[in-house]
Amino acid sequence: MWTPIKTACSNAFTTQAAMRAAIYSLSLKTAPRIVKKPARRENRMVRSFRADQDKIEVAPLPPAAADEGWRIQISQFMFDWIEISSREVADLLYTALQLYIGEEVTMDSLLSLPVPVDAIAARNYEATLARYRLSDHQAACGSGN
Repeated sequence: MWTPIKTACSNAFTTQAAMRAAIYSLSLKTAPRIVKKPARRENRMVRSFRADQDKIEVAPLPPAAADEGWRIQISQFMFDWIEISSREVADLLYTALQLYIGEEVTMDSLLSLPVPVDAIAARNYEATLARYRLSDHQAACGSGN
């Protein structure tokens, strides 16, 4: 009776680990490094979190125009957002957040999340997410049909 449940849990865990390993092998940097890249010196990031150690559940909304640039709503709560002066960087951070939907993060951990370095890396990131999320475990790991 428990064997199918154990197998499903094991497959889900293995798939999640393989997906993260594939994502982390791409061209990634932390959010502050992306924002402060030399070619983007004018960029800045403003955050609204109540405290660095408050945990929020990631449920991002796409970047929207705001006072300081582009606002990414990080969770379902009105005050959990980041504003970035560059639309390009906001899009990259939004792409990175897709891996963490449903997980709890602090501001410290959010700022250390790996973010694609450019549009090409973002496309690879999205393709990797799709490969693991839209297929079964065997196909995602390359041992399927």
